[in-house]
Amino acid sequence: MRASTVRAAVVVSLTTCAASGAGCGGSTVPEREQAAPADRAAAVSESQALDSSAPAPSPVAEALAPNSFEPLSDDQLARAHAAVETHLNAGRAAIEAIDLATGIGQLQAAAAISPTDATILRALGWAHFDAHQLAEAEHVLDRALHHARDPDTRAAVLYELGRVAEARADVPVASERYTDSLAIRPDESVAARLVALTGGTEVISHTACGWTRHGPAPAQLCPAYLRTREPGRAASACAYETTRAVAGPRARESGAATVDDLELDGGVEISVFSYLEPGLGGAREIFVLNAVLDGVWYSGELTWVDHPGASYADEALAKLQLRTEQLAPGGLPELVIEWSVQGRAIDPGAEVELSWSVDRLGVLMLQSGSPRWLIGLNRASTASIATIGGEAADLSSTGLEIEWLPKTGEVELRAATNQSSAPARRYALGAAPQLCPAELDGSS
Repeated sequence: MRASTVRAAVVVSLTTCAASGAGCGGSTVPEREQAAPADRAAAVSESQALDSSAPAPSPVAEALAPNSFEPLSDDQLARAHAAVETHLNAGRAAIEAIDLATGIGQLQAAAAISPTDATILRALGWAHFDAHQLAEAEHVLDRALHHARDPDTRAAVLYELGRVAEARADVPVASERYTDSLAIRPDESVAARLVALTGGTEVISHTACGWTRHGPAPAQLCPAYLRTREPGRAASACAYETTRAVAGPRARESGAATVDDLELDGGVEISVFSYLEPGLGGAREIFVLNAVLDGVWYSGELTWVDHPGASYADEALAKLQLRTEQLAPGGLPELVIEWSVQGRAIDPGAEVELSWSVDRLGVLMLQSGSPRWLIGLNRASTASIATIGGEAADLSSTGLEIEWLPKTGEVELRAATNQSSAPARRYALGAAPQLCPAELDGSS
């Protein structure tokens, strides 16, 4: 029989390890991601001062718990806006004067107050690059890409991430970033850099789509996974089989992120867990997809959400569901993964409130050998912006209608806004324009 059987249904907490009080993967901020103590203390103190009603966070649990959204008062917003402008201008002036340490500290302070502002994050990331702090540059620019809403900003950040990879002599990743940037916005200087790097030969690695082959699967996947990320670390808690957080006054009950822990015919097992990776300006919650095929354990990143550490900004996985379906003739059924990311943030620098939602879908082939992505799509996305105290205006809204053709192993994609339109395109599974769900992060 090919039908799957559900072994256990669990709820993945969006507040993760704080529920048990135990440490989580990366529960100590890596040294390379720490700000200068004085700059970091000033930024945190100023950010806390914007919310005089906020309780002081505990050293670990409260700091790692995602935020519940708390709007700023008019007075708090005015002070936040002024502080962002002061830090941003001071940071730019210091960098222009080639005082990178001061500039980075000032930009970090601005980012602590306005943690989802892609423009500030981009400036901070590039300052780290100028200071030859490549790990920090990549971390911050990755967040900038995640929060960038307009195509020009995304193209610029992709180029800058390419520069970081090139500085590391990582030609495949650099060429991939440059190519992705050019696909959004043609630019002669970016094209020239790509040609100089590759000699005009297309080199696309899709590094985000890679699977890690760990070997025989242990009984406890999550602690074992975290040890592979940082060898020598003691077993840590993940958000696996956790239903709610009890971390402190701001902790909230998990959203409806239901996951089926699947055991399939053919010795195939699938599970999903998440863990927090703290860094400058909050924490990143990373969702890891695990597949056990023929007794061998593979893992790959599915998606991540940003918890910026400010009470007026947060992002969450609102839905995560797995199922099997026979989408192609013959062989085992394919694994279909559906998830939804939602976010809301006040940007004190621009004095606007943003909200966004993206529904995504991925299809994974689970035959013998390593797993292989067949498709990854944004099924629907919306984004809106409102001036504080004003009415919301839609920034964008897109959608796709998907029809599976299991007899031929194909999929038809149509624009959801025009039900009577001809198919946008028909693709064979494995030949669609987007194959890897992890590459969708930051796109809308």
